[in-house]
Amino acid sequence: MLAHVDAFVTHAGMNSTMEALAAGVPMLAIARTPETQTTADRIVELGLGRTLAPADTTADRLRAAVAELLGDASVRRRLSAVRDEVRKAGGAPAAVDAVEARLVRSPSPRTSTRR
Repeated sequence: MLAHVDAFVTHAGMNSTMEALAAGVPMLAIARTPETQTTADRIVELGLGRTLAPADTTADRLRAAVAELLGDASVRRRLSAVRDEVRKAGGAPAAVDAVEARLVRSPSPRTSTRR
């Protein structure tokens, strides 16, 4: 779905954020928890989108924020670079390979014999 949109209004969960990055879609993050606020702040810090506080979210403000986001060429440039990096990382298959490789190199945990 994200490959077919111009912008993504998101709660800034990690899964949603990574999907948007992989698709190169600018984000308007409306975080509702401390965890998602951290992600939303990082989106802004990296120039990948903008945030809007839940208390400030009205139809007019949402419309204006998306329009501003879509007009920001620097966000598009930054997203393009990050999208390429995300794709080069290999996604879930590469993560599985890395975890499996680590498990093979690590000694097996010893079972405790204390009673």
